[in-house]
Amino acid sequence: MEKPSHIKFVCRTFSDDEITELLDAGGNFRDLMPGWRDNILSQMRAGRWDTGNGECLAIDEDGNLANGQHRLSAAQLYQRETGEKVWFWVATGVRKGSDRSMDQGMSRTLGTMLRKEGVINASECAGIAISDARMAMSGKNPSLACMLGGSTGKVSIPASYESWKRASASISKWASISKQLVKAGLPRCLVLASVGFQLAKKHPMDAELFFSYLKDGAGLESGDPILLLRSRLLEDRRSASSKMPQASVAAIVVKAWVAWKSGTPIKTLRYVPFGPTAEKFPSHAVD
Repeated sequence: MEKPSHIKFVCRTFSDDEITELLDAGGNFRDLMPGWRDNILSQMRAGRWDTGNGECLAIDEDGNLANGQHRLSAAQLYQRETGEKVWFWVATGVRKGSDRSMDQGMSRTLGTMLRKEGVINASECAGIAISDARMAMSGKNPSLACMLGGSTGKVSIPASYESWKRASASISKWASISKQLVKAGLPRCLVLASVGFQLAKKHPMDAELFFSYLKDGAGLESGDPILLLRSRLLEDRRSASSKMPQASVAAIVVKAWVAWKSGTPIKTLRYVPFGPTAEKFPSHAVD
């Protein structure tokens, strides 16, 4: 391969009109995803966006944007809000169609990053950190349903890595609990551990005890919310079809948790998210 001589690099900012023109031209073959753009914008607002990380915008030989529409769109909103300029390294003169040959086959993930750092149970740690980042993006007193995604969209690596750094010891503990739940034969263990991590923020000892009982079911009597939850999860695992959605799994864990904490025996445990008898996602708040 010959050394490319057609590309030039420059560090620059863009005016509002310049960003609008680049985005409206539609040079990038991928659709803009507002959730991903908003994740980047939240990092800019929080002062965690690193404009000097070496990643470049790419503009082709016809002046069309080949790579960087989400970053530019976030920068436009940030500049409008604050009046501050966002700087970018920009590769110009990129050949047309080069966006289809850019490195997209192997996405960078938080799990990959943590494995490289030698973190034990890296995949589980990444999953819990990502769910926590979604909670952080959802404002004050969010429902645990927020940790599963939906309205928050994809979480950026900087946002999820920030969650990991903020609570790595606790996240590692709950990643280990996730592994223990897997060995016990329970399903959806990462969802369970992610819920447990959130519950442990206010009730650490009780949350660990709750999931310890859930793991083996020892000493639980009829009517105990944890026993009912365990039975419901194992039933879901045995079912060849009609698996519960993640939100339903999280909801019945929350219901069992609230009943257990309040000392209330229950006979049934279910969650109806749709239809005429649809329920609001339950609150996990307890005294």
